[in-house]
Amino acid sequence: AARSRRDAMAAWPPPAAPEPSPDDGFQSLRARLTGAQTRAAGDLAGQLVFRILPGGTCELWRGSGEHVKDVAELSVASVLAAAAEDAERTGYAPSVLLVDQALVPALRRALCNTPTTASALPAGRAHNDAVLFSPSQPARRVEVPRGAAVKIIGLQNAADLNGRGAKIQRFDPKAGRYRVQLDGDGDRCARVRPANLLQLIEVIHVTSGAFGRIRDKAVNGEGKAPGERDGYLVNGGPPIFGATDIKSFWACEDTCVPVGTCVRVEYSDPAWDAQNQALVERVDLGKRLYIVRGGADAERKVEVAFGAVRV
Repeated sequence: AARSRRDAMAAWPPPAAPEPSPDDGFQSLRARLTGAQTRAAGDLAGQLVFRILPGGTCELWRGSGEHVKDVAELSVASVLAAAAEDAERTGYAPSVLLVDQALVPALRRALCNTPTTASALPAGRAHNDAVLFSPSQPARRVEVPRGAAVKIIGLQNAADLNGRGAKIQRFDPKAGRYRVQLDGDGDRCARVRPANLLQLIEVIHVTSGAFGRIRDKAVNGEGKAPGERDGYLVNGGPPIFGATDIKSFWACEDTCVPVGTCVRVEYSDPAWDAQNQALVERVDLGKRLYIVRGGADAERKVEVAFGAVRV
């Protein structure tokens, strides 16, 4: 009897009862989060990042760098709804919601007794303003536009066309090739894969701030020597002795292409189309990152380093 009393005293006070969920109208959203599986610690896909856009709307991203969707407004209700929707779609409750500091206290109260918490988004990532990103562009097809100037490079079976300038006519998605009209050769056309076309576009050198136009591909990664980098020969840069047509080497990681440019992502990913084409939607010059859109439905968005794309 004495031992049982000691055991009872050791267990005193009894564990506190779980804090009751507030009656705030979000009970059904909390239930959808509670019913989902819990993500492993450190899983970046479990971070949902809400970035504010000019005008009050915001974008929903995963911590792994994948765009989920756009959100009309940033509020406790909209954030909880987005989290619950993501939990139902993936089967996993998000581990943390990164939001604007002002929303954190109310959101934490609303997330009571769920596997999800809320934290403040670091100030440098909280807003997609003009300092970080250029404005969104109207959605268009993920392909090099008609009439764009290109140079043919790297052909094996028709090597005589290498170095020839051309204009884009159209892209054939089934064949995975562009039909281009050769410059200075009447109506002669060729069908060329995106990897064998170099866009002759205006670009900016991130380090120096110089502007220039791509004229050639400097190094093909397959045959480069140790220490050499992929890049472009660019006409432009700081004038030397008054010259305005200087051909300089600009490494890919130092070269920023304009928003709206169709690029090729240089790593294998089954979510892209067969040609790895994507459209640059925003640019972060400080981090040397593009936000690109592509994929089978042309709606997938990810962050990609400057050095991981080619034009």
